[in-house]
Amino acid sequence: MYSLGVLAVTSFLLALVLTPVVRNLARRRGWVDAPGEERRIHAQPVPRLGGVPVFLSYGASLVLLALSPLSAGNIVQAGAPLALRILPAAGLIFCIGLLDDLRGVKPWQKFAVQVAAASIAFWAGVQIRGVAGFTMPEWLSLPVTLLWLAGCSNAFNLIDGVDGLAAGAGLFATLTILLGALLHGNVALALTTAP
Repeated sequence: MYSLGVLAVTSFLLALVLTPVVRNLARRRGWVDAPGEERRIHAQPVPRLGGVPVFLSYGASLVLLALSPLSAGNIVQAGAPLALRILPAAGLIFCIGLLDDLRGVKPWQKFAVQVAAASIAFWAGVQIRGVAGFTMPEWLSLPVTLLWLAGCSNAFNLIDGVDGLAAGAGLFATLTILLGALLHGNVALALTTAP
């Protein structure tokens, strides 16, 4: 439990430091969401690239925990092979988001990359094999997993037009997953969710 707190605080502090740095860089470079564009309700330009400090803080906090003498560091190290298999999928999602923030990407291009990343995650071991205690046939696991991963990505992307809405929904979803992981004793999921 102590490790979860260290992980969450470390990630929070790193994001707290990195967010203004990335925000100021985005403002200087003109990487902003201008008011008046479709689905935009803000009155002043809002800097893009908010995912960069989140991505860096998440990864750095896990690496720091893995290198620490805390017992959870061993769990993070034991999960490293799976994390390395999933890293290309996370990297694809990060890169398409970054490209979308910097230059703009057509919806079909973003969706194609999301499906490709979900496919990589599926073959790496992230698979939905059942729902609410019911096991689904093996042939159904791939389409359900792809639909769920790409669908969740798009759901958050669609609500990201109002300040704080996606962040608030993400916070509550994350806290729910963390609570579920703790109640079921799934330490690896708790460590993955805490940052």
